[in-house]
Amino acid sequence: MLKPPSGTNWEFGRFTVLSGRRLLLGERTAIALTSKAFDTLVVLIENRDRVVTKDELLSSVWPDAVVEEGNLTQQIFLLRKALGETAQEPRHIVTVPGHGYRFTARVNAISDDTVATTASTNGEASPPAAPRRRLAFTGIGLAVFGVTALLAIVLGSGWMPADKVVPADPTRHIAKITESGKATQSAISRDGRYVAYVENDGD
Repeated sequence: MLKPPSGTNWEFGRFTVLSGRRLLLGERTAIALTSKAFDTLVVLIENRDRVVTKDELLSSVWPDAVVEEGNLTQQIFLLRKALGETAQEPRHIVTVPGHGYRFTARVNAISDDTVATTASTNGEASPPAAPRRRLAFTGIGLAVFGVTALLAIVLGSGWMPADKVVPADPTRHIAKITESGKATQSAISRDGRYVAYVENDGD
């Protein structure tokens, strides 16, 4: 008779099973696993002291449905793939021909404190690396765009930094030499202190 689910969390090899979170972790990274494959793993671990028959697995994993044995075979295949093994080279799940399956890896129950530490450092606790990189690249792109826009405004307006502006010379004198007030030519004295605007009389 199968043992009822205990809600215990386990470690075996480099893997961790968090029953409450329904997670299989490999080196503290979540491993994708179907719901039925996870249920199959839990049943095998809970009853690791003996061979679990196919009928027992079918009735436990699919309690409210009648399914074909092929469904169980598919979940065992997915489970073995997640654990990095094959039916020909099993390291955790051994097929017993004509009977069922047995979980043969050494399993240790882990405390809630260990579960909390593991959960805080697994892949679900922080955003994936790719989104972080996308956010970083987006920030850099916006910064470059802002600088480019600022330069365009500065160059388009003719604005110059304060240290590049030539200060006005208070000693410079401007003289108007025209009757109509329309200056068409200008002249600057050699010492730069006088500027004269002259009307062109030739027109």
